[in-house]
Amino acid sequence: MKPLAHLWRLVGWKRLAVTGLCLVAWRALDQIPVAELNPKFMNQLLLFTNTSTFLHAIGGALPFDRYSIVVMGIGPYINALIIMSIVAVMSQRMRTMRESPDGRLRLQRWTKALAVVLAFVQSYGWTVLMQVPTFPPQLDAMDWFSQLTVMLELTAGTMILVLLSDTLDEFGLGFGSGAVLIYALSPLADEVHELAQTFASTQLFAALYRPFAIWVGFSVALVVATVVVVLAVRRMPSVESRKAKSTKRIQLKVLMSGVLRPPMFAQAVMFSPVIVANYYMVSNPDLARWIYSAMNPYGPNPWIDLAYLAIYATLVIAFAYFVVAIDFGRTTTMPREMLAPIYRLALIGGAFLAVIVVLVPFLNHLATYAAGRVIPLSGFEAVLLVALILAIVGALEQSGKKGGGVPVLASRLP
Repeated sequence: MKPLAHLWRLVGWKRLAVTGLCLVAWRALDQIPVAELNPKFMNQLLLFTNTSTFLHAIGGALPFDRYSIVVMGIGPYINALIIMSIVAVMSQRMRTMRESPDGRLRLQRWTKALAVVLAFVQSYGWTVLMQVPTFPPQLDAMDWFSQLTVMLELTAGTMILVLLSDTLDEFGLGFGSGAVLIYALSPLADEVHELAQTFASTQLFAALYRPFAIWVGFSVALVVATVVVVLAVRRMPSVESRKAKSTKRIQLKVLMSGVLRPPMFAQAVMFSPVIVANYYMVSNPDLARWIYSAMNPYGPNPWIDLAYLAIYATLVIAFAYFVVAIDFGRTTTMPREMLAPIYRLALIGGAFLAVIVVLVPFLNHLATYAAGRVIPLSGFEAVLLVALILAIVGALEQSGKKGGGVPVLASRLP
């Protein structure tokens, strides 16, 4: 209890209050629709939103989340962070800049400028997709000025979330990872609403007992495995200790690539055909529907499904190796003899991520479907949130042992 009390003193009620207010503001932004949304579509959306019971209210509490000013989330900023982290490692000049406060500030500004560009480009794709003819259409046919207005709204929404993440870092419990925290909590909130909607739309609760128990089992196993692997290290003698015949050892994390970048790289590659299909929905709907069917592991053709899973898992492992090679191959001061075990650990960590991100959700889908009702599970979001919580708690505990103030997490992405 004493360590927990000390951690409470380190955190303080002010940081908890700021964190709570930032999270409330983040969820409230989900209910602000874009200005050009078709009123007929809005009325139809509200008409079919059932809030008659508590479960209905939770499940239907986000009628505008897919059409709000923050529909793109903080993803563009996360992508900018990943791009700049790779550029910073590849460039000797930027590595030197990171060592000074002024240089880090300039890198942060460039990162946010890149996030604005990425958000603006992504907002264009969203406006094109939302003008695909439906009944009633989500967005009416727009001229260039109306489209520009929506794009600016969506870009501004993303940057408001960036402002909230900066507030979390400075005054809340972000500790340098506020943006990743918002990014990890977004799908968790959506999953809670989907789970509530599943229970609300089922006439007989008894039919959900078995699939829900299976879903809980997979979730608990995923969390336990993530905790074990994220905290696992390999201790091995350094080259100097071998020469001196000493017992001094170094510690290498098993998951050296982190949990954010490899799955995001793989998702970007696997989702690119879907982006192409969105643009061909009107001109070639058959091709678009085939791409939609092929680019997921639950299509009508089991061989295509298996090929999708195999390619997805291979990409996760390959990008995990790539991240470690970039991080350590150019910046490490270790002798070359130490790089071989580092790369082996990269493959082991990549294989773990492939199992969690690709295989576990697929097995959960099959098991819950066989039990009577599919309850989806996102392995990537779950493992990211667990890893982030462990990083924050670990930083707080380390600060408590040293007797210092509230820590700031390392600049490396989780």
